[in-house]
Amino acid sequence: MLTGDLKRSISAHLPVLVCSALMFINVAQAAQSSLSKWLSDDTLPEITRLLSEHPRYQQQRIQVRAGNSNGLSEAIAIVAKSNLGTSADITQVSELTSVSDTQYPNVSVDDLICSTQPQFDYLLRIDAVKNRYGRDEVIIALIDATSPESAVRQWQWRGYFTQPERKQYDIDSESADGSLLSPWSEQDIDAAASALTREFICAIRPQIRDQLRLKWPDQLPLGSVFADTANAAKHKLGSYRELGIAEDGTSYQISWRLEPFQEDIWQVWLTGSPRVSDLEPVQAVTYFILPDYQVVSLPAPVQTAQREQVGKAPHPVGSAVDFLDVTMLDATQSDRSFSRADLELTLRINNRSEWPIAYSFTTSGGHFENCIANPSYYRHDRYGLVKGELAGGESEIRRLVIKNTRHRPAPLYGIPKCAGFRDLTAFEAFASQGYRVTDYIRWDY
Repeated sequence: MLTGDLKRSISAHLPVLVCSALMFINVAQAAQSSLSKWLSDDTLPEITRLLSEHPRYQQQRIQVRAGNSNGLSEAIAIVAKSNLGTSADITQVSELTSVSDTQYPNVSVDDLICSTQPQFDYLLRIDAVKNRYGRDEVIIALIDATSPESAVRQWQWRGYFTQPERKQYDIDSESADGSLLSPWSEQDIDAAASALTREFICAIRPQIRDQLRLKWPDQLPLGSVFADTANAAKHKLGSYRELGIAEDGTSYQISWRLEPFQEDIWQVWLTGSPRVSDLEPVQAVTYFILPDYQVVSLPAPVQTAQREQVGKAPHPVGSAVDFLDVTMLDATQSDRSFSRADLELTLRINNRSEWPIAYSFTTSGGHFENCIANPSYYRHDRYGLVKGELAGGESEIRRLVIKNTRHRPAPLYGIPKCAGFRDLTAFEAFASQGYRVTDYIRWDY
């Protein structure tokens, strides 16, 4: 059990911690809150006792985080982190996904966390939900990283949030991460550059033997936001001691590609094309939302003359992505010798517009360790690419092939590995998830 001093410490500090997290709740309000009492008198002491004394959780890494993006979930997570920190027997870990900028320069690529494996053994997830089944609710779940589909233990509070708690709940605590659902803005240039750099290095790291020299493009015809992001990424890449920006003797040609993806959302690609035969292409992608960004285009008279010259139909209204349908017809695997396999996707691509569309899709092929088809066991081997142009109203069958992926399901020794794709769902549900495999979809002027 918790000692009396420790329990009193939790009870005493909880209102102050809630106040610091919620800012506008005073100590008296926090002390009178039903939710605060539930946390301080019952739940946090029980969780602290469980994690510090039960043999199952000894020497285990515990991560605490909000499960949804409201301010109250985040505030309770802050309180829980602080209170669990009062026990020397609980090892908390943070979400470490990148090298801190304070470590530059002369940082090693080996310092990056590229593994998809969770960096914790148990997750303590906090979810605050307003007006669920007529009442407010807070659920604290303890989740085993090896079995994330269900909670090991769960604590639940139901009641009514106080007015300050409701105000805190309405604060959106979700931060941008560069995904399509949470794209960067013009204030996130450094974070976007760090994310692109990390993804690029994680892709190129398996091919580094000693050092790789990268040739940077002389001029980047980008707007200020993207140009600043590219310059920041160049600085960060050049700070890794296994990489270098150079003009001669380079192994990769670096390029940037900017594509309009959806309304106000731009897709940014950082790619590396090998200049020697024994290296593989690498790439990283992220998304920006920039409502006022304007693309430099041909003058209207020139565009009109081009269209009249080739006799094309009037330009359709909307983005090209809205007119292209992609259906996955088949996914096959062909075993090869030397513990390898070839992967093949068969796609039907249909252009519903009257205007030609250019497209490019890239997907990852690799293997699942221990032959477990779970994202946490997936390891990337190679990329597959299919691209082309499709005339208005036409449909075609295309095959995307990824050769020489690792496949050794029954080894005499070592870990079993089964070849497979990572992004099949992006083709299966292309209308909602196609962005995960789309390099670009654009009108073919």
